[in-house]
Amino acid sequence: MLRLDTIAEQRPFSIEVGDYSPLQIEIEPRVLSIDESYYWRSTNGNYLFEIKVHASNGAVAEAAVVLVPKDRIVRTVSIQELCDVGVENKGVPLFQTAPWRDRLGHKETGIDPALRRYDERLPFQLLVADDGVAVLFDGCSPHSAVRNGDISFLFNSSNQLCGVKIEDRKIGQAAVRAYC
Repeated sequence: MLRLDTIAEQRPFSIEVGDYSPLQIEIEPRVLSIDESYYWRSTNGNYLFEIKVHASNGAVAEAAVVLVPKDRIVRTVSIQELCDVGVENKGVPLFQTAPWRDRLGHKETGIDPALRRYDERLPFQLLVADDGVAVLFDGCSPHSAVRNGDISFLFNSSNQLCGVKIEDRKIGQAAVRAYC
């Protein structure tokens, strides 16, 4: 799983709910080239949640639910009340990049794009409420969060990513209309 390394200052972001991608989060600065990014994915062919990180420092650049089965979309009363955590820090998570660097060695460019992906099978639920949306991995218990505006990246007690929560009425209501 993705492991938190440190926290950077808060950054501008955008969030979209749509038909092609159920949930798309972009955090500035954008990654312009595949040679500047690594990808962590929770996937098995039936679901896909992808996080793009800057190769230079591990900062989260994007998070997207690309594919989620209907039976994994759960309507809930409130996202705000979901996943209360003991510790919340403000900023953007910087993830450890060792899983990619170990695979790639010291090579920086011209790398097979498949080697830039780190895939795991971690089923998740897309939780939808009028006040926001969340992605939570099965069996994970959030212990802390790194919050950038309305977006919270949730971590377990071992600092491994266990979900993403967005507390935004407009986003939540768009998700309810689209998926419930």
